[in-house]
Amino acid sequence: MSAFVAMALAAPGTAAAGTAPLTPVTKWWLDYAADSCRLVRAFGEGDGQIVAQFIRYEPSDHFSLILTGKPLAGTVDHAPVQLRFGETGAFVRRPAMTGSTSGKQTPALFLTGRLDNLDPLSPGVKALAHQDPYGEVEARLHVSPETEAAATTLTLRIPGRAIVLALGSMGPPMAAMRQCTSDLVKEWGLDPTEQASLATHPRPRTNPGTWVRAGDYPWGPLASGQQAIISFRLAVDATGQTTACAIQSSIASDDAFAKTTCELLKKRAQFEPARTPAGKAVASYYVNRVLWVIP
Repeated sequence: MSAFVAMALAAPGTAAAGTAPLTPVTKWWLDYAADSCRLVRAFGEGDGQIVAQFIRYEPSDHFSLILTGKPLAGTVDHAPVQLRFGETGAFVRRPAMTGSTSGKQTPALFLTGRLDNLDPLSPGVKALAHQDPYGEVEARLHVSPETEAAATTLTLRIPGRAIVLALGSMGPPMAAMRQCTSDLVKEWGLDPTEQASLATHPRPRTNPGTWVRAGDYPWGPLASGQQAIISFRLAVDATGQTTACAIQSSIASDDAFAKTTCELLKKRAQFEPARTPAGKAVASYYVNRVLWVIP
């Protein structure tokens, strides 16, 4: 499956917190890739331009967010980053990594988010996570279409400055993204309708944080100080066994990160299988990512 779809959507030029917003200079582009769906749009012009990429690797309310552009220069790796979608509500602190795009060496910021500004460290979310430590609580808390439609801006606070993108209503692009991720599931040989109605998805039998350990760091990249973000998808059969590993995204300059990630996961990742509302165990998938970071 491979397609590239453009959508022309209006974006209001509202300001937030006294910061002039960057208005869109391109349409939304939805990239149907083999294992991901990517919304891309450019905001602002010249040296002030920022390109935003919203990426999903499965049907989800969660996304990876990649921002690239010269205004991001000087951002320190792992520096405090806060973001908020929409004009009201609290800012959410999100972990972020810095880097650059290949070739042009344009500054880039890599982080994750949700359009409802859910704070994974809030007491309510932490309480749910305590009850089900490996159950991916965020996946069970859904973003409504009304919330998507109201997310018309993205405000990013990084040390010393704020950046505002005039997104326009995210309702239409998110609806297109949902169709794209449903098509992904079909490409994986699964029934999108069955997967969407599962009572439970594959649940790790052990802490996913133990599947890839500090001692597993590829020696070559470690010696040269390289870091990486590897997004992966595991095929999980009806017994809970991992039968295949696919790399959905590799933000790395060395292929050793992706190769090592899949080799380790196929050995160590085991699950309680997905089940239908009737309790039948069925094949499904598990999506996550590994941050290869040198302390």
